[in-house]
Amino acid sequence: MQDLVEDWERKLLVFARTLEEWMTCQRNWLYLEQIFTTPDIVRQMQNESRLFQKVCNSAFAWMKKKKTVTRKSFEEVRDL
Repeated sequence: MQDLVEDWERKLLVFARTLEEWMTCQRNWLYLEQIFTTPDIVRQMQNESRLFQKVCNSAFAWMKKKKTVTRKSFEEVRDL
């Protein structure tokens, strides 16, 4: 029984770490999105803004296809 408990403890620890990293990634993405969608920054950093938007669109298309996240759920991380 102890082996089973330890196995589950390891699995839950990996899950918790993964979730923490995912939330950190989402927070950072939201922060960068605010920067790269500001009209002034878009004008000054056109290539970087286009690249950010392209990556953003690709990431959301992939997540939508995998049904892992919606735009609303991604933005809700801000409140955590």
